[in-house]
Amino acid sequence: MAVENEQKKTTLIFTFSIVVILAFIGVIFFLKQTLTSVEAHYDDVIDHEVTIAGMVAEIDNVMLQCRRNEKDFLLRHDMKYPKKLAANISALLKTADELGSLFEKIDDSQGVGQARSIIEAVKAYQASFQAIVTSYETKGLDHKSGLQGSFRNAAHQLMDGAKAADDAELMVEALMLRRHEKDYLLRKDDKYVKRVLEQIHITQQVLEQRLTDPALKETLSLSLEAYGRDFNALVAEDK
Repeated sequence: MAVENEQKKTTLIFTFSIVVILAFIGVIFFLKQTLTSVEAHYDDVIDHEVTIAGMVAEIDNVMLQCRRNEKDFLLRHDMKYPKKLAANISALLKTADELGSLFEKIDDSQGVGQARSIIEAVKAYQASFQAIVTSYETKGLDHKSGLQGSFRNAAHQLMDGAKAADDAELMVEALMLRRHEKDYLLRKDDKYVKRVLEQIHITQQVLEQRLTDPALKETLSLSLEAYGRDFNALVAEDK
């Protein structure tokens, strides 16, 4: 079902977040190993400990902000949140890179590896999130944009034509089409996809049988065709 696929997409983001968090834990673990192995350079170790601990805390804090940006976007579909997340990702990558450089300075190859793992996980997280944003933009961030906006306009053309022809039966079928469409958008259940497609066929039949104006009939047939094409494209994007 479409809703399950959407959940898989968001779960993918969460999975990458967990990878990053586990990497943080690894950094702390290797930090402790580093500190115990260089006691002869106590003063330098204390400086490095403070610096590394601060970097780890900063990375953890920024990742939490990224998660907040991600959830805000999925809830509100507002493009300001991907921009905020991108800025936080840049800051996170910068700090992780600096962390790796510090581990190189103290000759800790394991720490360097952990820093690189953080960077790779964050980049994968960013790519996955951007793929979801692109999908939402394609489908439409609201009912006026993307594929939603396209088939909504086609539906309005159909209803305007039914009104112009003063055909109550055609209007009823057009309204029923919109009802099934809205049920799908709300519930993401494939049974409503079937109902929409069946209703398109019924509406086309009524249109052919009842309209006498050839020009209006052709115009509304094209609108109905466009509606079906864009609705199917949105369903495919949900998969």
